[in-house]
Amino acid sequence: MLPIQYYIYALLAGIIPSLVWLYFWLKEDSICPEPKRIIFFTFLGGMMMVILVIPFQSLCMKYFPDYRIQILSMAFLEETFKFLAVYFFAIYGREKLNEPIDMMILMITAALGFAALENALYIFTPISNGHFMEILIGGNMRFLGATLVHVASSAAFGFMIGIVVYHAKIWKVLLGIVGLVLATALHTLFNLFIIRTTGKDAFIVFSFVWVAVVIVLMMFEEIKRIHHPTEVNI
Repeated sequence: MLPIQYYIYALLAGIIPSLVWLYFWLKEDSICPEPKRIIFFTFLGGMMMVILVIPFQSLCMKYFPDYRIQILSMAFLEETFKFLAVYFFAIYGREKLNEPIDMMILMITAALGFAALENALYIFTPISNGHFMEILIGGNMRFLGATLVHVASSAAFGFMIGIVVYHAKIWKVLLGIVGLVLATALHTLFNLFIIRTTGKDAFIVFSFVWVAVVIVLMMFEEIKRIHHPTEVNI
C-alpha cells in the first residue's frame, strides 16, 4: 500500500488550482453572494460526482465502440452529474435564489469541485511513481485546459437557466435542456481536439479555451443586467 502522503499530495494538487479559480469567479457575484456553506457543499458535491459518474462512463466505454460516441456520452454524463451536484447540494429544499447570476456561480462551483478530484486522480499515478516533471507539466496543462473547459461548459449551462429564472418553470426546463446540450457540445469538442492534436498544437486548443473564458466573463456581464426583484422563486 502506498504511503498516505501520496494521496495527500495528489489531492492537494487537484484541489488548490480549483480553489484559485473559485476565488476568481466568486468575485463576479459580489453584490449578493451565495452563502459560504452553500458554496462549500456544492464544491464537495462536485467532487463526489466524479466517483458517482465513473460506473456510467465505464458502461459507455463498454457498449459504445466508436470513440466519438464514447467522448460525447461521457461529456453528457459529466455535465449532467455536475448539474445534479448543484440541484441536490444547493437548490433542493430551498425556496428561493437571490439573483439570476447564482445559477452560473453554483454551476461553476460544482464544475471546479468535479475538476479538483478528476485532476487529483489524473496525477496520482505519476506522483506515486515519482515522475515529478510529468506532474508539473501535466498539472499545468490541466490547470489551464481541462479545468477551464469544465468551467466554461458549466457556466454556459448555468447561464441558460439563469436568464429565465423569473419565468415559468417550463422555460427553465426548456432552457435547461438547451444549456445541457450546449455544455455537452463544448466539452465534447474540446476532448476531440485534445485527442487529435499533437503537443505543439496544444497551444491552439487552449487558446480556444481562453476564448471561452472571455465569453464566460461576457455572460456574467449580460446576466448582471437582468432586472430582478429582491427574491426569486426557483
